[in-house]
Amino acid sequence: MEEKFNIHLNQHERFEIYMLFKANANYSLPSTQEELQASVGEEIIELINYYVEQINNLYMIDLSNSAFTTPFSLHLKNLLFRASTGRFTNNPMAETIKMNSPIVFDIAIYIGLDLMERYKFTLNEDEMAFLAMHIGAEIERQNQNRSKAPAILLCPDYRNMCLSILNKLLMNFGNQLTINKTFHSEEELKELDTSYNQILFTTLPIHDTYNNLTIVEIPPFNIESKYDSIQEALFEMQNDYQNHKLRTNFHNFFFKDLFITNPSMDGRNQIITCLCDKLKLLNYVDESFEEKVYKRENAATTAFGNIAIPHSVNMDAIKTSIAVAISKKGIRWGTNTVHLVLLLAINKADKKTFRELYESLISIFSEDSVLQEIKNCTSFEDFESLIYNCIDDKRF
Repeated sequence: MEEKFNIHLNQHERFEIYMLFKANANYSLPSTQEELQASVGEEIIELINYYVEQINNLYMIDLSNSAFTTPFSLHLKNLLFRASTGRFTNNPMAETIKMNSPIVFDIAIYIGLDLMERYKFTLNEDEMAFLAMHIGAEIERQNQNRSKAPAILLCPDYRNMCLSILNKLLMNFGNQLTINKTFHSEEELKELDTSYNQILFTTLPIHDTYNNLTIVEIPPFNIESKYDSIQEALFEMQNDYQNHKLRTNFHNFFFKDLFITNPSMDGRNQIITCLCDKLKLLNYVDESFEEKVYKRENAATTAFGNIAIPHSVNMDAIKTSIAVAISKKGIRWGTNTVHLVLLLAINKADKKTFRELYESLISIFSEDSVLQEIKNCTSFEDFESLIYNCIDDKRF
């Protein structure tokens, strides 16, 4: 580089290049804890262990695997070095990550805020997104450990056909589904417990109607031609599960006393203060809640298109609840204008539900057609009815 561009690299710049290679080349990753500590130092190791513990407590996500901690430690070492010199790296995927992986981005914000407090520097959204990429990659790697969709297989037991199809399904989708039972005729299928949602993969035509079964017809041969249909059914079942959680928890989290439409204030801070005051009046949050909401908001905006979902950096609400503000004319939110604000107050006892609820809300309100209807809501009952209709019609 020095020869080609006629430049001189100082010791710090050479070290930065070294750390970039170290953090991104698998073959150079330290293979033992001792080697890792020698590369990044004891302080980084302790910091990583602290983050792993806190993220597990707050989000119920286990990041303790060395497949995450080793490259993340090296990235953190490199990040701190760059921050000390006031130089940051652009990340063109920052907005995409924030829009499509809100929980992952939120974890990155949590780590970023702690780093800024500890080391007295400022991180931009691009750097937060790089943290999110490490976290998201580990969560994706753990997909085989997440909740799997229950499924059954209906296929004649002829020349090992059933076993062959079963093996192909498990080999290609085993991280997303569990096949609990196989049947060889529709008559046998009538013994099935249909009290809960399941996927039925069948090579036979189905004549009767079965409640709570998502039927996916597959050919006895060339099952690969149906992989798209199988994946679509799995996604639909996952969405159905999230929608069920949203419907059953609606009145646990949304309340008429925490709902306002077309407020006179039209600025971000005014709305946040107004909604926080309502939460405090009901004793759902303590006095420090509003300050923590601003702390999270100032780290990176919680506006997603035309909606904003502000929340505290900690899950320390007295009662889990969601305060809602709807504005037809719009509310100024940084460089955005939003029409819907959902202020989340989460108690740590509901942290698992929070993950599912957060993603469901973003899925619903990201649809332009839904947002247009939201803007016309004039009462809490209108809002409730719209949510239920969206769930029933599967409009997202």
